[in-house]
Amino acid sequence: MKRLILNILTFYFSLIFGSAFAQTKPNQEIVTTGKAQFLSVAENQPKFPGGDTAFRKFIGKNLRWPEIQMESEGTVILGFVVQKNGRLTDYKIYREVNPEFAAEALRVMKLSPRWIPAKLNGKPVASRSTVPIRFHVEE
Repeated sequence: MKRLILNILTFYFSLIFGSAFAQTKPNQEIVTTGKAQFLSVAENQPKFPGGDTAFRKFIGKNLRWPEIQMESEGTVILGFVVQKNGRLTDYKIYREVNPEFAAEALRVMKLSPRWIPAKLNGKPVASRSTVPIRFHVEE
């Protein structure tokens, strides 16, 4: 079951991250939310240490299917800010299928090691990132 979920996540993240890295011209819009200020899009987007493959392995290793939702499926869209030092903060659930999946996706992302921050003019900057975490059972 775990291997199946990992394979599905690998495929899904390759589609998502592949399109994210295809962007050619950076947009340097600064967004302020409360006290936090970050770049919405930078020259180099933040990334998980080791890249997309390492991120998919991290998710596959740490994601636990909520027992009460064994028959359910869906995708949680989770946003967060990658700070200049790579720490993840300001988590936000953009879409949830049910509260159990959202809580599990959030739990796993909070286990994440520091990311490689986005860069602007060669310097690390805080930026917002979004990842889909898919819960899917293949028959």
